[in-house]
Amino acid sequence: MAFILKDSPECVKSELELFNLPGTQTVIQDGQWKQFHPLSNVFDNAPVEFHISGSAEDYIDLSQTQLYVKAKIVKVDNTPITKDDTIGPVNLFLHSLFSQVDVSLNDRVVSNSSNTYPYRSYIETLLNHGYDSKTSQLTAELFYKDSDDGLKKRTEFFKESATVDMIGCIHSDLFHQDRLLLNLVDLKDVDNEAFHGVFSKSPYEFKHFNLNFIGVYVDGQPVPHNPLELDFSKDQYIRAYQTLFVGTDGMGQDRGIFISRKEYKDSNTLFGFNLSPDLCSSGEHLSLIKHSNLRLELKFSKSLEQTVCVIVFAEFENVIEINKSRNILYDFGN
Repeated sequence: MAFILKDSPECVKSELELFNLPGTQTVIQDGQWKQFHPLSNVFDNAPVEFHISGSAEDYIDLSQTQLYVKAKIVKVDNTPITKDDTIGPVNLFLHSLFSQVDVSLNDRVVSNSSNTYPYRSYIETLLNHGYDSKTSQLTAELFYKDSDDGLKKRTEFFKESATVDMIGCIHSDLFHQDRLLLNLVDLKDVDNEAFHGVFSKSPYEFKHFNLNFIGVYVDGQPVPHNPLELDFSKDQYIRAYQTLFVGTDGMGQDRGIFISRKEYKDSNTLFGFNLSPDLCSSGEHLSLIKHSNLRLELKFSKSLEQTVCVIVFAEFENVIEINKSRNILYDFGN
């Protein structure tokens, strides 16, 4: 019996592990879904607050938390809309209702207090889900691609002020990790009022604006690769399209994001840059703290006809600790 490598250890195939049994979970006695309602009635432009008191024995799985909303569209005077009225429910309507979501543990805010919650929700949905998810479970959040008559599909739900129910996960850091929330820790979630949009425009239409150069620099050095030189007028943008997969550890994987090359150019022009030292964004490890100067450089082939806003969705590593006294400890400054 000759080995290809003499130092290769011997192993047994799993099919021959006839006497190995799976482990038995003995720590969690039972699990249950519970409903929590807002502390007060919901009014226009007023925060919606939820409070979950920490019990002595129960732990909370925040990753399984869902937000359930029933809503309808009415006129300014609260009368029902008719079939002749024109409405335009924006994409991912469940999360677009709120401009900001604040999360507190024992009265200490542990979330980023920013009024860009709809954009975070939409970008995370856009880049982390493929065809199967976007055409099934995400429709519960009223996600329908605008390129597939999504506006018409969403409008049908609300015609003549019909009540529509929606449900989906909360897009906040604490709800994106799988550790259970300890007992005796109070959780508070505040959803603030929604943005006021413009009917003729979609807030989620990411145009290229004839961008022909984009580069990210750390301390003057381009990362994670040389700047991209593009020409959307000649359909020369494939490297930019590929950053959506490279930057999210999806390159070469059998999973997609349900955005075609044409859709990327027309209304989904986003760029992904992985700035981690090992170029890995999905590992279980942490990276060393690094303080640097970050610069984003953009150039356009034509002068901008209007003021545009650059939306930066950035992810950082950090740790929230809860000690035996149930004090909430973190240092987001580093």
